[in-house]
Amino acid sequence: MKTTSVTYRISPEKKSQAEKIAQRLGMNLSEAISIFVSTFIEERGIPFAVKLPPVGFSSWDQFEDEVIAAHEATEDGTAEFVYNGEELRRWLNED
Repeated sequence: MKTTSVTYRISPEKKSQAEKIAQRLGMNLSEAISIFVSTFIEERGIPFAVKLPPVGFSSWDQFEDEVIAAHEATEDGTAEFVYNGEELRRWLNED
């Protein structure tokens, strides 16, 4: 199979991190990028969700932190539960 070169710009830190992950997966970065491109072609688009975090959150990290905190609260019994629409509206308006 013929190949061609592709040049792109990325920070040295991200390149290093990507190379380490690829190595742990038993490939080099070029092979990982080729897999991405093949999947991009098959899917006819980016093969993962590219979207903003849910409304009310400034980042996916913040959203993830909230989900983890809520999960922990349900496990330790400190969670607040909302049982109907009226309680939900009241709970949302508290602040």
